[in-house]
Amino acid sequence: MNDNASKIYLKFGKYSTWLAIIGMIFYLTFFPSGIYYGFFCGVMAIAFAVTARMNNPEARIGAGLAIGIIDVILSAIAYYGLYLIYSMLLDPVAGPRLTSLISDMLSQYGMSLEMFSQLMAY
Repeated sequence: MNDNASKIYLKFGKYSTWLAIIGMIFYLTFFPSGIYYGFFCGVMAIAFAVTARMNNPEARIGAGLAIGIIDVILSAIAYYGLYLIYSMLLDPVAGPRLTSLISDMLSQYGMSLEMFSQLMAY
């Protein structure tokens, strides 16, 4: 392998770390669309890390690979949690109970369910 290609794959390890960190920032700050962006960035970080390691064994990929895996796992858990909440809202028995529970929790903070749904729509 020539020297230029080796340098490019060393940069892939750095890109992997940056993508993983950006994915974690998306996951933690932008809700709910940040879950999808975080998952995408985590997968790309893992792909860059694996590509860098396969083509240049000297590439440092530990941080990018670890944070990318954590990002993918957390995004999958959050997506599954939202799926469970939405499917529970569609249930004819549990739906009204969950709606009243959520509105009671929001009223403790001085917010109505309508206001919360408008905030989440943006």
